[in-house]
Amino acid sequence: MVYNVLGESFFPNDQRAEIFKITDNEVPIFRITLPEREFYTLKRAANNLSRGGINGYNEEIIGTIDIINSQNFNEIFKGYNIKELLPKLPMNEEGYPTIDYKPYLLSSYNFHYIIEGESDSTTILFNVFNTDTYLNLIEVLYVLSGLEISPEADSDFVDLFSYYGKDAVTVDDNGKYQLNLSNGSSRVYSKPNYNLKIRGGMELFGRRQFKLRGDAADPSFMRTKLMSDIRNRLGLKSLSANYAFLYINDEFMGLQVLTDIYKETWIEYVYGEKNTTNLFKSNTGDLTITNLNGYENENKDTTADDTKDLSQFLTDMTNAETATDVESIFELEQFNKEIALEYITIGTDHFMVSHNYYIYKQPQNGKWIYLSHDFDLDLDTYTDEPNYSLTFDDFNTSNMVTKLILSNEEYFQKIIKEIIEKAFNPSVLFPHIDEIKSFITRYVQKDKKPDENGEYPGKINKNSYYEEYLFTLKQWDDSIEYINEEDSKCGLKCFIILRYRFICKEYGMECDPTYMDENFKMPTNNYVEPPPLVEPTSTKTNTISTSTDVSYIEDPNNKEEPKTNSFESSSIMKEITITILITLLITIFNL
Repeated sequence: MVYNVLGESFFPNDQRAEIFKITDNEVPIFRITLPEREFYTLKRAANNLSRGGINGYNEEIIGTIDIINSQNFNEIFKGYNIKELLPKLPMNEEGYPTIDYKPYLLSSYNFHYIIEGESDSTTILFNVFNTDTYLNLIEVLYVLSGLEISPEADSDFVDLFSYYGKDAVTVDDNGKYQLNLSNGSSRVYSKPNYNLKIRGGMELFGRRQFKLRGDAADPSFMRTKLMSDIRNRLGLKSLSANYAFLYINDEFMGLQVLTDIYKETWIEYVYGEKNTTNLFKSNTGDLTITNLNGYENENKDTTADDTKDLSQFLTDMTNAETATDVESIFELEQFNKEIALEYITIGTDHFMVSHNYYIYKQPQNGKWIYLSHDFDLDLDTYTDEPNYSLTFDDFNTSNMVTKLILSNEEYFQKIIKEIIEKAFNPSVLFPHIDEIKSFITRYVQKDKKPDENGEYPGKINKNSYYEEYLFTLKQWDDSIEYINEEDSKCGLKCFIILRYRFICKEYGMECDPTYMDENFKMPTNNYVEPPPLVEPTSTKTNTISTSTDVSYIEDPNNKEEPKTNSFESSSIMKEITITILITLLITIFNL
């Protein structure tokens, strides 16, 4: 029997950090105060990521070179011989670069050739600057980003390093520069992702680093939450997720998915190892030594010696013939369960495409473990042709999976049955989905409410190619339920039932007869507009202050600013204030 699992908490053995336990039924508000210039720079960077058009790109090219030429390298890089480090860089006697922008400009002749196959403007500009015809500007920024720089340097100049410096660029064995785009697709959406890091040794209920995800491509705004919850329910080493509101300088940036992040601090909390040098993000890695350079160490203070363990591990994985050969160095149960989950939920944006995962060498047993993340494209997509009948043979494109998993197919099938029984079945997921939906409806309603200028919260990227992802409240509701009455699109519940039936039949499982019945009626969704939001004039607060520091990162999006931060509430609103260079205010309240 692989059904009948009701009447229990969704997290039987809750391993999540305290911050996620206390926000299960409450939405925190993150308030971040930035210097106005930094906030302007954030918005500017957001729009630069998807500029589009020859004139737009040429403006960015000229602007970038003007920023570089405006810096006195003798002053901001004191103690370095820049002419020796960068002999090809034109620079006057005073120390100002004299780079000519004209060799980089795009024309109608080369524009379409350069942008062919690319939608992310950071990648396009990287390709423009990464040329040896005149001066390889990527090489210049790569070298400079590794130097100690004066705090007097212009922030716009320093920002270039985040796109084209050592944290974003790698050098291959042939000395060629390659751009690493983590979450590259999210950069072209109008609503960004942000990374927050609490510094100064402080923490927030068991975590110091968070990601606030816009998840603009997911109409349900539930995929990251559901996939994280499923992993936690199964007891996998995993991230967690809930929801949060974000304000920057009192500007409402909308509803975000709040998650933790695989960073050194996460490893310290979960494994007790400080400053690990054995946590690697996969950019193009496939667990073989051939793609050693496809892994990036999360600890930036590392040397070549710190890749020796990784190199040996990948060599052993490459040489292995079956799972038995690596059971002493690799957590096979975790890997089997993750690949099974990716298969069941059509999670094709992970191991099968060599990214959206990390590997880490655990200090307790010396085994490496596979850690998956970024789930906003899992659980298929909101479409009238759901891809529910994908077989494992069609899903699997990896030789590594073939030799590690299919060499013990009986064990893998046992894991699939366990996942179906414990997590991926309607009797477990539907009550959880209903609970989440009921809880976040009012918050989603506010997130989708434009201001008096017609601007939506957090949509700061005005040049986004993906404005169609401004889903309405009705589309949000439809994408969660069964069948949309207007265009017959299959929502989350519809996909889960269809996929559940297919997996049960494919593996000969005895599953819940209610949902296995082909005559089970999946109702069309009759959307009902919720009542207007009523925001109170006053609330009670309880404030705790500590010192820390927060840094933003990642992407871009449009803008908005309903500046209220209180909602209709039947209970006390609690506030936790964290301040220093940047203020992070977290407000927790009930509806």
